[in-house]
Amino acid sequence: MTIVTHKLESKHVIEWSWYRPGFRSSLVLLFTLALDTLVIYFAYKLIVAGQYSSLVILILFPFLALVMTYYQIAFFLNKTSLEVQDKVLRVFAGPLPFYSPREYLRSEMKGIVVEERTGKNGGKFNVKVVLANGQKRILLSLPNSEEAKQIESELQTALLRKDI
Repeated sequence: MTIVTHKLESKHVIEWSWYRPGFRSSLVLLFTLALDTLVIYFAYKLIVAGQYSSLVILILFPFLALVMTYYQIAFFLNKTSLEVQDKVLRVFAGPLPFYSPREYLRSEMKGIVVEERTGKNGGKFNVKVVLANGQKRILLSLPNSEEAKQIESELQTALLRKDI
């Protein structure tokens, strides 16, 4: 499990690491590095050959390689943090910026639920916050039910605490 919980006086923080060691993640990293190398090599060859008419290739492919590399670095370093404070629940990723943080007021939340989303690649378990107006917002999408249930339990406990 890659869930870490910090219980502090003024807040309760639950962190979930994105990286899962395994064959699949190693292959994705290897593919990204190979693609980056090919893009740099062909961009160099086009510049040396003086083929500036292929400007789209010189701009588009290095940009795509850069985006894929950033995604891979974020995948290996980032964690999603759920931070329960006095009046809000904050959801954010770090240390590299990946998506904008979201905040939910504790007074507008009715509860936390886990829902399974099935697909052709297997199921994902979404940990969702239920708002007072009945809407559900996804906090995390997790690969297995045990982690999702653990985070749901931790969040329910943190939200019931009055001293935060």
